[in-house]
Order: sequence, then structure tokens, then C-alpha cells
Amino acid sequence: MAFCDWFSGFVNLDLDYLHDGRIIQIRSTGEIDFETLKPLTVTGSYDDKVIIKSCVIPAAPEWSLLKHDGSIYRVYISGNPTKFLQGHNVYGHSDMVAVIRDFIRLVLQKIDVDEFTIARCLRDPIKCTRFDITQSYLMDSPKDVSDWLRASSQYITGKNQKVDNDKTLYVGKNSRRCSIKVYEKAAEMLKHKSTFNLPEASFDALYKTASLLLRFEVTLRGMKLEDLQMHYLQKVDNKMLEEQFSLQIQKMNLPENIELIENDIHQLSDRYAGVYLKWLEGVDIKKQMKLSTYKRYRKFFLDSYHLDLSMPPRDISKTNVIPLWRVISVEREFNPSENDEFLYVPISSSK
Repeated sequence: MAFCDWFSGFVNLDLDYLHDGRIIQIRSTGEIDFETLKPLTVTGSYDDKVIIKSCVIPAAPEWSLLKHDGSIYRVYISGNPTKFLQGHNVYGHSDMVAVIRDFIRLVLQKIDVDEFTIARCLRDPIKCTRFDITQSYLMDSPKDVSDWLRASSQYITGKNQKVDNDKTLYVGKNSRRCSIKVYEKAAEMLKHKSTFNLPEASFDALYKTASLLLRFEVTLRGMKLEDLQMHYLQKVDNKMLEEQFSLQIQKMNLPENIELIENDIHQLSDRYAGVYLKWLEGVDIKKQMKLSTYKRYRKFFLDSYHLDLSMPPRDISKTNVIPLWRVISVEREFNPSENDEFLYVPISSSK
């Protein structure tokens, strides 16, 4: 099941003092070009940091308390709910809405908001500007994780694609609506090890789990959430978030199985091996034969090796091996048990 790896939004709390100073840009004429408040940093029990600040935003029908100028102060909260509550984000609880509500409650407690006001804030509309929805898949070995990412970079489709060192794939990285990221969780853990305020033994145990995880992450931002009518937490449930995760991942057009290069093609007949080697050389196979013959070859490789001759091969110029395809399946979702020692189980319930 998926879990929430980031949340940003506004709670209905009319405070004007939650900030860490101001940033002001002044023109050469001495006029103020713009002014904005710097966010405060709130530290959780596990030293994970969340930003929070007061913001003046346009009044909305859902929020009845108005200032004289038609604007209202609301408190902006942005951070990783799962990591804030349990000290890591290798995995998390599938009741995403409940986790977010517990996250907001704890953050407000950290800034000394009384329990009566917190309860009222959780009842009032909570405006959402970002959800990161994450699901990990269990692979057989760490090598399978890196090999899958390297091979899938040849198939990934969508706007604003980016591949970082065969470790992370992006689609729509700079989109204001929605983006997708696929990466090695273990590599990310090592890169950000200092942010895990956990005993060494706990980190090592989680890292061992992460080493077999291929992580898919979908980010839904404000404009997309408004299009989907999911811009208030009270209008969102876990099923909606999971459905959006699945819909966005499907847009990557990745095959269920990614083909990986090994070291032999002797099991192929000379005729099929010749077609395969031409494809590896970058030859447009479709232009080399009749359409009916091409379709027959394409069907054979799709059925036998999940290899699509219409797609370009990955660059194997740096290897000395003759390739053969083996298949790695991304089909086993990683789901922790409810009694996992590193899993936070929410107090709230959205069910």
C-alpha cells in the first residue's frame, strides 16, 4: 500500500506572528519590491524538521473568519509526515489521511497551540497544496534495483524527463501540477543519513530493508489538486490518493517487465539473432522488411523476452558481452506489518 511522503497545506489558524524574520527586496529608488516572511523550523521527536509560517492568503468561502481587507492569516505547514512521526520514511502507514491529521496535530502542539484550538483546526477545512504519494516494490537483490532503473531509462516517456546517473528517473520534474520520481531508496538513505536521528542499529536494519526497495513517488501539487477537487483534506480519502498514484504511474508507459542485458544469445536461431543484433546497432528494423514480417518479429520478441523492437536499445558500447535478456518484474508491493517496530500507527482514523 502507498503512504504519504510529503504534505503541504494551510490550517485555519489566524496567527500573524509565526515566522523567522522577513525577506525584503528594495528597488534602487528605495521602494519595496516585495516582502515575505521566512518560515520557522519545527523539530519533531526524531529531529526531522518541518517548516511553518503565517501567511496572508485570499479569503475563501470555506473559511469564514475575515480581516477587514478581505484577507486572512492562515498557518502554512510543509514537511514529511511519515518521517516526522516515526523517524524514517523507508515505509509508512497506508492510512495516509490519518497520518497527515496526526502530523498536523503534533506540529501545532510543538508551537504551543492549545488542544481545544487544535481540535477545531482539524475539524475546519485544511487546504492542501501538495501530496507526495509513495509506494515501494520489493526486488530480489540490490542489483535488481539498480539494473531495473538503468534499463527502464530507455522506456520512460512523458514531459520533462530526466535521468540522474541511472539512480533516479523523473517525469515532469518541474511541473506545477504533477511529477513522478523512481529511485533507489537505499542510495537516498545514505545520501541523507545525517537526517535520520535513529540509533545506528536501527538505521542499519532499515537500510537492509531499503536495499531491496525500488521506490515510486508521485507528487500532486496545488493546481492538480484543485482540478481533481482534492484541495481540501476533508474531501480526500486514501482510495482517492491511491487511485491518483496508479493513474500517474501508468502515464510513464513502462512495461510491466524491464529487460536486462546478460551475456549470451546462442538460444536464438541465426535469423532471430541477426534481427536482434541489428536492433542493438540502432538499425530501424521496421524499415528493413515488410510490415507483416516486422510485426511477426516484434511479436516474437515481445512474447519471448518482453523486448519491444520499436523501442531503442540501451547503450551497451562500454560492455564486452553479447547480450541476452532476462526479466525483472516489478509486481511485489512492499507492505510492513501493523506491529512492525519501526512503523507509526496513527491515532486518528480516516476509515
